[in-house]
Amino acid sequence: KYGVSTSVYIKQLFFTFGVQVCGCVASFLVVTLIATIVDILSSSMSWFSRPWLVLPLYMFPTLCSVIAVFVFALPKQKKYFQFSDGVWVIESLYFEVSRLEWALFTLVMTIFKLKSSFFCMVWVFFPSIGRFVLESLYERSPAKRRAPDLTWLLIHLASLLIPLILNMYLILTTFAMFIPIMGRAGSAINPDIIVGYKAALLTLATISYLCPLAMVMRKPMNLIASLYITTFITVAVVATTSIGFPYSVDNGSYSPHRGLVLHTHREFYNKQGALENSDSGYYMVNLDRNSPNILRGWVPELSSAIEISAKQCEAHLYCGVPVYYPASTMLRINHWIPAPMPKLYKSVNLTLTHQEALSVNVRRVLFRASGPDHMGVFISPSAGIQLIKWSLADGKLLQGPDWKAGRPTYYIFHSQGKDLEAWDFWLDLEVPRSHYEGNELLDMAVTGHHIHGPQMKSGQFKQFLAQFPGWSYPVGWTAAYKAYKF
Repeated sequence: KYGVSTSVYIKQLFFTFGVQVCGCVASFLVVTLIATIVDILSSSMSWFSRPWLVLPLYMFPTLCSVIAVFVFALPKQKKYFQFSDGVWVIESLYFEVSRLEWALFTLVMTIFKLKSSFFCMVWVFFPSIGRFVLESLYERSPAKRRAPDLTWLLIHLASLLIPLILNMYLILTTFAMFIPIMGRAGSAINPDIIVGYKAALLTLATISYLCPLAMVMRKPMNLIASLYITTFITVAVVATTSIGFPYSVDNGSYSPHRGLVLHTHREFYNKQGALENSDSGYYMVNLDRNSPNILRGWVPELSSAIEISAKQCEAHLYCGVPVYYPASTMLRINHWIPAPMPKLYKSVNLTLTHQEALSVNVRRVLFRASGPDHMGVFISPSAGIQLIKWSLADGKLLQGPDWKAGRPTYYIFHSQGKDLEAWDFWLDLEVPRSHYEGNELLDMAVTGHHIHGPQMKSGQFKQFLAQFPGWSYPVGWTAAYKAYKF
């Protein structure tokens, strides 16, 4: 049918698959490079209020990279199809490989009973119908074979119309969900990498049947150069003009900077129960990549901000700060600004009230906690000691992220209504016989959060938050943190 032996055709199918893999790898490498450059230029999240920038920043380079790899590999394939319409045979090779890939995805997802397999099925069904029609019209027999023309192209594109519409909807839905999430994903990760990879992946799915058409173009390098120049200009504009500013308070594209600040008082106790250290300040949770540097021109106190170090995170549970929930990824690259002590209407306390030996190596410890209506307790048994049961959740344990030296952590969130009462809980610890009296059993920390009412923010704290610019929306409350060793 194609003027070559079956073995040569099969070899070329595998070669085509390899070229497609190389194109995908090249596109992700280029996207990584662009995302890194944008981050180095302090222009991260430029798409946050202008999602259309994802197109020239990451989708165009993905398309260019794949086409460039295809065009580079084209001469190696042409030598096997040296006849007038041989390049169209190569296009059909890429079509068949793409269809096989989508069919494989459909099969695997169907086996695992994933309902989203219909998405992959659409990319098999409609292009197959279109190719059947084209072969019926243009390749009925060797004698009646016709060269592809504009009608061929229109039929081919029409067969891709429904899958493309579905893909466009998926792209819009994906970025409508993930772009706002990047505004509160923390400052440790480069959000351009995440958005760039998602853009590349969705683009590769969209162009799987379209990219091979570039090989039948007379001057594909003009397309590649045009798209790359567009990306280069976009990066330059983003880095040097206000178009790259990520935040907006316009009604049409409301995308404010998110800030989270906790006016905190901290106390640290040793295993004898004596107060070792205490301080007060503003705990700034950097919710996105640009924080807090983008605020330095507006908030003078940031000049005295101290980044919470890895040493502090090793010394104290959850870095010695009153996190509201145990998300360890949100502990990276946050800051502490020294400030006067907040007024605490209800102090937090954690007391060891009783302990007893249930067996030779199991010890039960009873605690009493008191504080405001929203509290958290962090627990980490010492090395060699295991928490095997507690008085909560029918005794079932839910382990959190590991702390220093691989020690597990556990978390209790406690909230109550208007009448604030102390509450009790017990822990059953498996203690080895080698454990000596006086050695540590547990590191624990208790936090209290005043998230409503007059105790939520002092006048000074309100003045501090009022300094944030109009495009920033800071959320804050008063909190306390106490760390203990038992």
